[in-house]
Amino acid sequence: MIRFLSLLLLSTLTFGVNAQDFVQASVTFSHKKPAYLSLSDGTEVEGTVDKIKRHKGTVITEVHLKVDDDVTVYSAQDIEYMALMPSGLERVASAMKIQNNATLWRSDVNLKQRLSLGYVFFENTQVEYKKGAKMVMLQVLNPHFSDGVVVYSNPFNTEGGSTSIGGITVKEKLPGSFYIRLEGDENARFISKKKYEYTYDELFGRCRAMRRAFPKIKWQQFDEHVFAYNKRCGSSD
Repeated sequence: MIRFLSLLLLSTLTFGVNAQDFVQASVTFSHKKPAYLSLSDGTEVEGTVDKIKRHKGTVITEVHLKVDDDVTVYSAQDIEYMALMPSGLERVASAMKIQNNATLWRSDVNLKQRLSLGYVFFENTQVEYKKGAKMVMLQVLNPHFSDGVVVYSNPFNTEGGSTSIGGITVKEKLPGSFYIRLEGDENARFISKKKYEYTYDELFGRCRAMRRAFPKIKWQQFDEHVFAYNKRCGSSD
């Protein structure tokens, strides 16, 4: 039984992490593998994760980083972006092969290598809320194809994303919402499955190739929509 489940897991992860797939949202991180922080003042810090603090279990507010035997607390507001290694099976689900012609999320020389090793990336981004914009540390879900649209995990999601088989967590369907930032926009915006049919044209309407490629609008193809838009109508085209 264990052998069967292991083969099922490997099969799911091997064929599930394609070029157009989003990186799996991660909540637990290695305390042994290096973590990399790029601070707002330009300082680069390397250490290991001692603790991650979140506001009510959702948004990251502090990163406690251990360097040698000393632990330093970094406020999320002082971090521009960071690379963390997920723990356990989340690491396997995040590792991927990056296409040679892929437009990566940042020009960081280490980004491609860290993506291939299974690192996930968080960015301090300005999010648009009803009461105004606010800087929030969010995980980037498409660092391997971000030429036009950047997709962030919604830390408040309570459904979708994975399922458990015999105690093993594997990727399943897309969550019900994300935050996204279009090229040229200052703020990231909320997007949900419930209203996707009405916001699709606002997001991708300028790209005629999208209508031909996806005649029917399906939320479960949102990652494919983003990949296709970035490839066919991104800033580099």
